[in-house]
Amino acid sequence: MENNKIIDLSKLNFLARLRIIKALKNWSSYELAKEIGISPVTLSRYENKKSTPKTMLIMQKIEEIENRVLQEIK
Repeated sequence: MENNKIIDLSKLNFLARLRIIKALKNWSSYELAKEIGISPVTLSRYENKKSTPKTMLIMQKIEEIENRVLQEIK
């Protein structure tokens, strides 16, 4: 039987989505921060729940990366 499960990250919280992207791409926090266009320190603050993205631009960039990653694994 073929496994055709669709991954819907939109139902997950922000931190879980970041972790899934990193795991699927085997990226470090540095690599993900570079892809998003933020500093590794800023991403670390997100990951440690000390901060959240303040602009829609960052959220849009993360969604673009999510979509690209999910397309790659299909």
